[in-house]
Amino acid sequence: MRNRLRLYFDMSKVESLTMDAILYTLSRFHYYRRNQSYFSVRGNLPSDEHCQNLLITSGFLNYVRTGSGVRRTSSPSILTIKSGLKADGRIAKQVRTFASEKVGMGGDHKEPSIYNTMIESMANTINHAYSNIGGRWWLAAVHDVERNCVCFSFLDNGATIPRTVKKKYSESFSLIAKKVVPITPTIADSELIMSALKGEYRTQTGEEHRGKGLPRILEEAQLGHINNLVIVSAKGFVNIDNDEIVELSDRFHGTLLKWNYIKRKETDSGNS
Repeated sequence: MRNRLRLYFDMSKVESLTMDAILYTLSRFHYYRRNQSYFSVRGNLPSDEHCQNLLITSGFLNYVRTGSGVRRTSSPSILTIKSGLKADGRIAKQVRTFASEKVGMGGDHKEPSIYNTMIESMANTINHAYSNIGGRWWLAAVHDVERNCVCFSFLDNGATIPRTVKKKYSESFSLIAKKVVPITPTIADSELIMSALKGEYRTQTGEEHRGKGLPRILEEAQLGHINNLVIVSAKGFVNIDNDEIVELSDRFHGTLLKWNYIKRKETDSGNS
């Protein structure tokens, strides 16, 4: 049979594991399932106890088939992985409740920065995935007790931010030059991510309100509502807090956003 792909995912020697890596693994599994006529994967768990516990309590096993001998457990410090195809207010509220409870604000506290940032991240999956039907997102959150903050990881497997921005630049230049052949400017992927954050382009819909998701997320970071904002997409890496803009040697498939939420002063909080 053509396009048969069988993988064995050996994690036995994994000694370091992050939530980002777990989400990326699920994203690649989803990609192969969609693009291979036959795809199967088998694997094992890390021997390292910490890595094994993180993999199990993250909710990873909810998205893969496992043997009957694998016991699924959860952790009060982890919001198990969520996934979807569109902006989901219900899930965004679950994330807000989790974060608010963990930093001592109470589950009913209306914290707009958490809700808004999550909704904008979900919406970007649609805005940037128009050339990739079936774009999906994954998210998870971990309570860092020592720093008293909640660390968010959000990943989508749609068209990358640089690819989307290049397409919009090409369409604009082609229109000005009255040419049919698109012109793709040679700009580093990290610079294209910064362009998207600054709102210097519109998404494929052409609607005025579109393309504002990333600028709104950047605004939350600049206002101090979230911190340690990191974006990785294609070969671009951007760390807002450190003013770090780097070109990666290897391509990252999809877009990863990471940020932390720390309890804000009551006078800064509002309703979503």
